[in-house]
Amino acid sequence: MMQIPFNQFEQHIHETILKRGLSYFNNGRVQPHEELSPGYYEAIVEGSDNYIVRLKIQNELIVDYSCTCPYDFGPYCKHVVALLFYLQQDTLDLEPKVVPSKKPKKKRKTVIEQLDEILAEVPVDALIHYLKTQALNNPSFRRSFIAAFAHYGKAESKSTYAQQLRAVIYSAKQKHGFIEYRSVYQVGKAAHDLLEKASGHIAEGNFHSAFYISTAVLEEMNKALNFADDSDGDIGDSIRFSMDVLYELASQELHDDLRKVIFDYALKTFNKKIFAGWDWHVDMLDLASLLHISEKEANKLLKLVDEYEGSQYEEKELQQIKYNILQMLGGPEAEHYLEENIVNPSLRKIALEKAFSRKDYNMAIQIAEDGIECDAEDKPGLVYDWYDWLLKIYIALDDNAKVIETARHLYLNSRDKNQWYYDTLKAYVEEEDWFDFVKELICEINNRERWMDIFLIEEIYKREKYWDRLLQLLKDNISLNRINEYEEYLMPDYSDALIILYKDEIVNYLSKNTGRNYYQEACRYIRRMTKLGGREEADKLIDYLRNKYPARRALQEELYKV
Repeated sequence: MMQIPFNQFEQHIHETILKRGLSYFNNGRVQPHEELSPGYYEAIVEGSDNYIVRLKIQNELIVDYSCTCPYDFGPYCKHVVALLFYLQQDTLDLEPKVVPSKKPKKKRKTVIEQLDEILAEVPVDALIHYLKTQALNNPSFRRSFIAAFAHYGKAESKSTYAQQLRAVIYSAKQKHGFIEYRSVYQVGKAAHDLLEKASGHIAEGNFHSAFYISTAVLEEMNKALNFADDSDGDIGDSIRFSMDVLYELASQELHDDLRKVIFDYALKTFNKKIFAGWDWHVDMLDLASLLHISEKEANKLLKLVDEYEGSQYEEKELQQIKYNILQMLGGPEAEHYLEENIVNPSLRKIALEKAFSRKDYNMAIQIAEDGIECDAEDKPGLVYDWYDWLLKIYIALDDNAKVIETARHLYLNSRDKNQWYYDTLKAYVEEEDWFDFVKELICEINNRERWMDIFLIEEIYKREKYWDRLLQLLKDNISLNRINEYEEYLMPDYSDALIILYKDEIVNYLSKNTGRNYYQEACRYIRRMTKLGGREEADKLIDYLRNKYPARRALQEELYKV
């Protein structure tokens, strides 16, 4: 989010949006604001609907803002700007032409100040009665309240939170006992809200509460997967979140009683196969291995790892778990195990890190090159990880020729970190050779004729500021979205060309698509034409479209909004 000076906001917002925002302010559409906390403002701005606008100002900078309107054509909407004018009206010597009837006569207290004042005076009995009433009548509030304060009670347990989740799941089920797609979100949100509380408990040292919540979510959501349409992954995401909380717990300095509880829970769920068939089944052993376990517990865990027969994927994960346990036990067994199972990518990375950290670069090169040879056929994506390690090693060795060779290979073939590889090339190729180097790079990319290479070419044109070539690349691969993407680079020198490209492509777009969503998209790009200074061309295009498609009522309506 772009931060701009609060006292100079007019210099950083497009003139059209400024005018509309000022018009809203002048017409009294900004209702009296509330200061939620120092520098954090909220107000209702009246438009086609009532929109809630929030602004956060720190050190005279607008650091955050939001509006509930659907505007997505730029960073600031007219409602946010209207509130900015409202807050700056004294500084800018402004006065709305229509004064809101509820304009405050003096500085209002922040919401926090109002709450502090009320809580200081309200009788405890009245507050308790209010909380009980809200908890009884508002299930969402009840779940949030219990999750936040159950640790103060004497009977807190996993079932405290499991019962809440079961109630949500029960209400989401249909008569046939299935959670349909449209109802899954409410289940996932209830679980997510509880887990947010669990994360807060860890920060506050309430580790037992975090354990109860995360295990309740894990178990209840795991069951819900069997009778829910989780197409959007709301339930699956809550399970991953619960595992994240458990892993975060395992990294804390835990009292031995709780550490043992978590260890026993992990082994119990694994042995009973409660999560069998899911990734988090083996994750239970991984979780147990990360706790500060005793030698006896480590051997118990090793026995489970050695006896388990899982999938090929699980076998790889189990190998890393076993290595972690052996490392913790000490002795040479861990290093022997690492060498014996180095074809496991996770263990190969550990071996590389060890060799690199002790500056045994020859060994590191050998491990990386073996990885390239080993994974070339079955795991081509991993090959680039090993090349990336080679690049890191050659940089450490200050081997310019190898750095350039490896970075060039990665830039041309890897789909990740392209910008970093390009920066590396630019840093290591001699300045006087750079132009010819880039020329050869472009030539090789063009000769490959792969559709994905357009992204490499456009990256080079942008980095080298070859704007004329970028414009031609746009013309050769035209689309409205691509014009929009290139706009920030081409606008200074080629705004007129962009306006024409927008116009032609909008006409083409509407010749192939019908429906309000398509019309709104087309009008969004007409607005882009006006922002580029093409108001006259935009008006001509609007007239053309009105005449060409008189029967498209939805299009006519959207055009009138431009």
